[in-house]
Amino acid sequence: MVLRSVVSRVAVTIAFPALALLACELLRPSLDPSFDPLFTVANAVVAWLCGSAYAFTSVFLSGLALDYFFIPPYNSFELLDASLHVRFFLFLAVNSVIIGLIHHAELSRTAVAEADQRYRSLAELIPFGGWIADTNGNMIWISESFLKTFGTTMQDCRGLGWLRLLDEADRPAVEADWKESMRKGYFWDYEYRLKDPLGEQRIVLSRGTPVPSRDGRRTSWVGIHLDITEREHSIEKRIAQANDIARFNAELEQLAYVSAHDLQEPLRMIASYLQLLSRRYKGKLDSDADTFIGYAVEGAERLQTLLRDLLELQQIGKGDKPTVIGPLSEAVDRACQELSLTISKAGATIKVSELPRIEYDPQAFVHLFVHLLENAIKYNRDGVPPVVEIFGVRKPKEGVWEIRVKDNGIGIPPQFSKRIFEVFQRLHPRSMYPGTGIGLAICKKIVEVYGGHISVDSTLGEGSTFIFTIPLSRERAG
Repeated sequence: MVLRSVVSRVAVTIAFPALALLACELLRPSLDPSFDPLFTVANAVVAWLCGSAYAFTSVFLSGLALDYFFIPPYNSFELLDASLHVRFFLFLAVNSVIIGLIHHAELSRTAVAEADQRYRSLAELIPFGGWIADTNGNMIWISESFLKTFGTTMQDCRGLGWLRLLDEADRPAVEADWKESMRKGYFWDYEYRLKDPLGEQRIVLSRGTPVPSRDGRRTSWVGIHLDITEREHSIEKRIAQANDIARFNAELEQLAYVSAHDLQEPLRMIASYLQLLSRRYKGKLDSDADTFIGYAVEGAERLQTLLRDLLELQQIGKGDKPTVIGPLSEAVDRACQELSLTISKAGATIKVSELPRIEYDPQAFVHLFVHLLENAIKYNRDGVPPVVEIFGVRKPKEGVWEIRVKDNGIGIPPQFSKRIFEVFQRLHPRSMYPGTGIGLAICKKIVEVYGGHISVDSTLGEGSTFIFTIPLSRERAG
């Protein structure tokens, strides 16, 4: 280990050449003529303890002592023979090489120590830190953070002692897997539960891998301990929340279905009797009674429509619906048949161009086009007969068919282009344009069930184009 104090380094630098000088003088009869080794040993010790700079000073002092006292002519710094010159310079060269080697070894040792300290510090940053085991799986080092957390010592954990920290029920399985991993040399990856000194249970993920030598043989195992307690608790909490949400959604869907379905019959009865009252007693009561009955009939019919649309919205995507393979234009034709009276009354023109041949649920897509066509006809401009164009554009790069329903109606303000697809969102009073505010929400859900999306491109006062996509994966050759 290199001395830190400058005074101690200087003292050692002077002392060891002096000790070599004294030893050579005492052993002169035995050492003559080779006094160099003792001075070389002294210089090597100085290099190890004080560093290369002090070692070269030691070599200088040793060279002076060797030349003056032990190389003829004695008590003189003269070197009369050429061989003596070679001997002296060979001494300097050998000592310089030794000092260089010791310096390099010290640098390597320091680098290894610093790297080891860095890795140990890095291991301590990991929750519960790292570990090292020998080739047989005997633990030889565990991080301080792990030992402190579980109130144990390295001595207790050495070998297979760490297994005592495990729950007794889990210990045999973990030990068996540990020994199997060590024997076969495959990646160790195991979760187990430990209790800290306060009795709190911690979930630990232990991972390790063998360290191979250059010839491929295992020399040891290194690994880490990860504290995944919070993660596991978070996952358990999220699963519980997801189960609660799923249960709540199921109950909500059941409630919506029962409400919409079971209310239909009593509401139909109410509407029928109100209509009967209207026909039987119209003109027989005063005008206020006729008006009130009319309001009641209208309200019952509107509620029937609302419940029907809610039930349709709730049923979209539920269960396995029968599908057909054919041109989408067939769904448009059926929608036009259902709306024939509305189309005729409004004097509307429906133009259908190229549409894809796909696999689809005919009932869902008929409803989709019914709602889009109803909107296109309903929101027409005064004095302008509705014209609706339906056509498709194939877009291979995006992987979709883009279906467009274009009208020449009143248009939609751009700030409402997303809001109109939400349930019960209306842009106009019901007195101007009747409806439930659910139709476009139904369209959106149908399209999304089929893996597409729907949007609107509109110019106020000129018309709107509703655009929905169908994945090319649903396309079928005909």
